[in-house]
Amino acid sequence: MITLNGVTLSEDLLWENEFDNPTISQNIKRTLLGVQIVQNMPLVGGRVINLSAIASGSEYSGFFTRSQIQEFKNLEEAGMSVVFHYEGQEFNVVVQAEGVQVQSLIPRPNHDTTDLYSGTLILIEV
Repeated sequence: MITLNGVTLSEDLLWENEFDNPTISQNIKRTLLGVQIVQNMPLVGGRVINLSAIASGSEYSGFFTRSQIQEFKNLEEAGMSVVFHYEGQEFNVVVQAEGVQVQSLIPRPNHDTTDLYSGTLILIEV
């Protein structure tokens, strides 16, 4: 299950950069005698989460609804930390400024709250 601030999202959304962010900071130095010293420190927060709904022709993986997009924009404007659940993991995140990058799957002038969108939601772990 994928949720953001209690809103259930499409199960087919992709976390495109899930393994791109380092989990530790590492400092490697040598002593005067040539011994290598490695110091590891876990990184807390700052991870960028790109949650994507991808459309290609008539096929797509995941989607956002217009009402979800409106909620994301409200969270972005508020700048408040919310809970993001992804496949049993829980993260405290904020929506990155300009982090709602979506396109309507069926462009039309009169939108409905159930209209579907593809694109990327960018979250920052805090």
